[in-house]
Amino acid sequence: MSAPMDLFGLTLFTQGPSWRAWRVDDEPLAAYEPGCRHGPFAGGLSGLNLSDAGEPAVTAPMCLIRDMNFISDQINGTGRWHDCRTLVMAWRERRPPPNSPMIEVGGNIGACSLELLLRTDARLIIFEPSPKNLYYLTRTLQAVHQHQPTLGVASRVVIFPIGLGNKTSTSEMYVDIHNSGDSMVVGKGEARASSTASSRHKFRLQGTVRIVPLMKMDVQGYECRALQGMQRLLSSRSVSAIVTEVSLPHLKRAQCSKAGLLGSLHDSGYRVDHPDGGRGAWSWDVLAVLQTGR
Repeated sequence: MSAPMDLFGLTLFTQGPSWRAWRVDDEPLAAYEPGCRHGPFAGGLSGLNLSDAGEPAVTAPMCLIRDMNFISDQINGTGRWHDCRTLVMAWRERRPPPNSPMIEVGGNIGACSLELLLRTDARLIIFEPSPKNLYYLTRTLQAVHQHQPTLGVASRVVIFPIGLGNKTSTSEMYVDIHNSGDSMVVGKGEARASSTASSRHKFRLQGTVRIVPLMKMDVQGYECRALQGMQRLLSSRSVSAIVTEVSLPHLKRAQCSKAGLLGSLHDSGYRVDHPDGGRGAWSWDVLAVLQTGR
């Protein structure tokens, strides 16, 4: 293990026995993937095309998956991934100091990372263990760095190509072949990835401080374990708010529950004012805010 380094005001290890943190000037990760979907943006790529009322439209190249894929198809059709606007609004509502860091636990292919870079001044520390997602994520960031240098991507992003949990282990990682966002870690003794999916889903094995205004978690049921593994960070009261997915079937597969997740947040000092999704919803996002005076 390397010596810890300062990253945007946080002290973190940046290298382990089989991994090291990635920056934009490094070689892209997982070079065996088949390339990016073609489109009208810089470098012949598809990309984000963000247009919100009262704000100027912004665009950026993005490396999308060529084959049929739920997330890439939506971005290609609408210009963005629908969940990412919530993160931008949560960041702005926190009113953090300029250039504050944000931790993304589960960066996926980079749709929300890129929207945050375009719409805020956040610096991003991204954790993403999927080799396939890392391929698209790192190529997107390099394309944006090349074609939109004013965003300062090189000084605003660090990627950790590892997952977060409550203990060091070697676990299997599965991904839905048509939805790169549905990639999950399956620990020893846990239910198979397919246990949470309908018959239309097909999973493939992929292989084996300063104040942080906002943390995002979307790790398909592993949220409880990620929270357990970051107790030292949370007990320092260095993360003022967490946006996390609550996915009932994924939590059950990973031997947790809605009550367990919300209980872990409460025990760590966070308040969730609106814990429930819509009637019949199996997945939704909640905002957990650090309580003062505890």
